[in-house]
Amino acid sequence: MTKKKKRSLSTKKRQGNKPFEFNQAAPNRYIAHFYRKCTIGQFLKIILETKPEDYGCIVIFDSKDRPLDSYHYKNSQLTHDFTNENIDEKTIQFAFGNGSGTSMDYTLTVS
Repeated sequence: MTKKKKRSLSTKKRQGNKPFEFNQAAPNRYIAHFYRKCTIGQFLKIILETKPEDYGCIVIFDSKDRPLDSYHYKNSQLTHDFTNENIDEKTIQFAFGNGSGTSMDYTLTVS
């Protein structure tokens, strides 16, 4: 009979109250793991609040890879918002990050 390994922290404790976290997939490449539904509005709020020194671009695509929206951010503020439609309530299906240090770009796909 094999013994089950005890985990030091449960998934729920590790994730806290976050709807997602990014895990490194390759050098300077990250993929999001979603714990629950996350909208564009929630994603923007979390990135701006938790990454105060970061800057970059967030590009949003629909499920057919058509660009819907683009944001530029720096020092916890949106600096450019190229909104084509109201997408704050759209649910994110996939999210990828690219960058290092304080420069991070995100690519999001919504349903």
